[in-house]
Amino acid sequence: MDVIERLAQQDEQALRRLMDANDYSHACEQTADSSWIPRRKAVCSSTFECLEAVIDQLADRLRTTRHKITLG
Repeated sequence: MDVIERLAQQDEQALRRLMDANDYSHACEQTADSSWIPRRKAVCSSTFECLEAVIDQLADRLRTTRHKITLG
């Protein structure tokens, strides 16, 4: 298994744990006005939007890693 496959598998496992647990508390924070904020993204208005942002973060991380390996 190469580095890209291993990283993709790790990200997929993390996403599955997040979805299976149905607990976004470690990935998102709820503000006083009940907005959801992913740990490193813009404000979200719902848990679903927060989960979408978390998925985007995982996809960005994988793309960045692939790009670094391709250039490296």
